[in-house]
Amino acid sequence: MLVIANQKQNEASILQYDIDLKTLVSKKKFFEGYFSDVFVLQNKIFAFENYSEKGDVATLHIYRLE
Repeated sequence: MLVIANQKQNEASILQYDIDLKTLVSKKKFFEGYFSDVFVLQNKIFAFENYSEKGDVATLHIYRLE
């Protein structure tokens, strides 16, 4: 399965495609706002909100893919 974390117009969505990349299996909005970094590891999405390389505080969001 291919998972794409999409950000468009201040909204983040998860797009899941089948192994052949021909069928969109699922599309779900999972956050309203802006993520600076998004990582997909196994069945989890890790996303940082308001991350700054200057060492400012960031909020980590973790989502599990079904």
